[in-house]
Amino acid sequence: MCNAYVSTAIQVAGTALQATQSIRNANYQAAQIKEDAKAEEAAAVLREDDRSRRMKALLADNLSRYSASGVDNSVGTPSDVSADTASAFARESFMDNYNTDRSVRTSKLQAKNTKRSGTNMAVSSLFDLGSSVAQQEWED
Repeated sequence: MCNAYVSTAIQVAGTALQATQSIRNANYQAAQIKEDAKAEEAAAVLREDDRSRRMKALLADNLSRYSASGVDNSVGTPSDVSADTASAFARESFMDNYNTDRSVRTSKLQAKNTKRSGTNMAVSSLFDLGSSVAQQEWED
């Protein structure tokens, strides 16, 4: 009879530890996922800065080449080339921002689901304990 109580106490302690670890691990994983999302956002800012510098350098290079040739930069082909160049960089920027936003949102949802998963595993452990204890009681 005493062995049944000791066995139940050990099961309760093990289940409590397992439930706590499930929640702790899920929270840790969720925090890592959120940090990855923040890193992705920071990288997007750096890419945008690099893209802006490349565009300005390319526009300046194009205009200086036309000027060196004696072409008026304010109208016609030089202006069109500058507009097309800026448009290409704007499309690249839009797609990068869109993909980054989508990735960050997905990561945040994944972090939320990971936390829920840890809680669900903890609750499941408690139900398993209850079932095991009830089964022991029926057998006695």
